[in-house]
Amino acid sequence: MRYSAKERFVAKLLTSFPKLKLIIKYIYQRINFLIHKKKYVFKTDLKIEKISTQNSKHTFFGYYDRSPMSNDGKKVIFHSTSFKTHQEPNKCQEIDIMLYDIDSSKTSKISTTNAFNWQQGAKLQWLNDYEFIFNDYIKEKNQYVSKIYSLSNKKFRQIDTPIYDVHDNYALSLNFDRLTKLRPDYGYFPKTDLVQKFDYSNEGIVYVDLIQNNFYLLLSIDEVIKSHYHQSMDEAQHLINHIMISPNGNNFMFLHRWFNNGVRKDALMICDKNGKNLKCLADNDMVSHCFWKNSNEIIGYMRGVSKEDRYYSIDITDNKIHILDKLNGYGDGHPHINEHLLITDTYPNKSRMKELLLYDFNSNELRSIGEFYEPFNYYGQTRCDLHPRISYDKKYFFIDSVHDGERHLYMIHND
Repeated sequence: MRYSAKERFVAKLLTSFPKLKLIIKYIYQRINFLIHKKKYVFKTDLKIEKISTQNSKHTFFGYYDRSPMSNDGKKVIFHSTSFKTHQEPNKCQEIDIMLYDIDSSKTSKISTTNAFNWQQGAKLQWLNDYEFIFNDYIKEKNQYVSKIYSLSNKKFRQIDTPIYDVHDNYALSLNFDRLTKLRPDYGYFPKTDLVQKFDYSNEGIVYVDLIQNNFYLLLSIDEVIKSHYHQSMDEAQHLINHIMISPNGNNFMFLHRWFNNGVRKDALMICDKNGKNLKCLADNDMVSHCFWKNSNEIIGYMRGVSKEDRYYSIDITDNKIHILDKLNGYGDGHPHINEHLLITDTYPNKSRMKELLLYDFNSNELRSIGEFYEPFNYYGQTRCDLHPRISYDKKYFFIDSVHDGERHLYMIHND
């Protein structure tokens, strides 16, 4: 049973009191679970496979913005760990970077990293069918870096800065120290000397040349603030997060977030890859999860001008916004799009089940293709959203799930 519009309205009112909201939300969820508990921990009519390792370690991929499968459909990259993932990461932990061969069903360990979190891993992502990249930490230099691994020659190439999103031969990055301080869900933990005061004029989005291994500040937080300033930004703590490069590589979107006494406000921003033509697409206090439908259109869950929280489509060429009616009533989720297919999830409902939803833009058909239980010990930083992803050929969906009590990556057959 999903939460009603009245319950969502009350939750929105409590947003101004974040600590009180957490307490009330937790108690209310516990009560509802006792009433609505299901007799199963997952349900789907599709074939589902667990991506596991020989020693049965916990596995996961990370965020919803990238598919773990290579475009040729032959390999899957993922993270593996023996640590209990319902506990928050710490600076001493390392996780494994793994490769799964579809044809042979064999897994191999490629490397380790301790620049990770449970929500996004180490930003592991394919560059092409034979190379992938991930973030790492060099203890001797107290420095975050990224590493490119080649399946062709079995060698690593180091980039002297971490990355966030990549496109062909360039990447964009941000300040992971700031994320660790303000949004630890997405930060890294090896460093013990986090900067306490940040310089908005010299920090923001970084352009990374993956061929030349050089990088520079592309867009400062100061520029972002000035581009759509209003009073709530005074005395606030600001950050940039969730950079996503458009499919053609010409533009990127990101979220500008600022915090006052624990109350968060969001804006959806867009800019071209040269750091020019910065503009705000949505600035109505809340923007959650977005994805490029194509290079000119963004689908996102956000608050509209009418103050309704729902899925919207935004045309970046004329800034026109349309409501996606079919997804109304399901609440926030993590949309991933491949051509005409959109897959998204929901947050746990009253029975602690998360729904997996598949929407076809061509037929305007929406169907539920699965339910997955989330135990209460996965909460806050250690939560496990499904973060659904579609393979390049649309034959598979991938989710991270804890319905069996442990975090695992699953491959679902789309047939």
